Amino acid sequence: MEDPIIARMRRLDRAIGEHVRPDTFPLAIRMLRPGEEIPEGIRVPSRSVNERWIVCQSIGIARRYGWGVAVGKDDVICPLAAVAFGFRKPNDAYLSGYAAIGMYCETEDAAASLEASTWKFEPETYDYVCVAPLGRATFEPHVIAVYANSAQVMRLVNAALYKRGGRIESTTGG
Repeated sequence: MEDPIIARMRRLDRAIGEHVRPDTFPLAIRMLRPGEEIPEGIRVPSRSVNERWIVCQSIGIARRYGWGVAVGKDDVICPLAAVAFGFRKPNDAYLSGYAAIGMYCETEDAAASLEASTWKFEPETYDYVCVAPLGRATFEPHVIAVYANSAQVMRLVNAALYKRGGRIESTTGG
């Protein structure tokens, strides 16, 4: 008998496919704590393909190709993502904005402000970020992500507000 959470995820995946029709797979995303096993069928780049990736690349592979991917401190090559996901502690260069200056921000002050305002997990809270297509995931997600165009996002927002009304507020950063 199928796990009720997995069955619910499969139903949600079918509903998103029917009513939103995104170009890529909706994603199940779970942060794995130290000692939490990597779910069945999930590839770890450093072990599966002998490569190190960035988190965004792993998400792209999961949503475009349908792979389940888990990346951790031994897999992530992007220092900004490694700090944001808590795989590495921020060092002085990171805190001063060195990684963002010139690429994401014009000045050192702007870069330091960007890094200070970036949401981050506490170091060593999680060992991996695990991403898989929602309809194929074998784990309970913490977050479900759907990449969509503006009309598709409007449908998702309207669906979320259907019973309660109101607004959904969000914030974003680089």
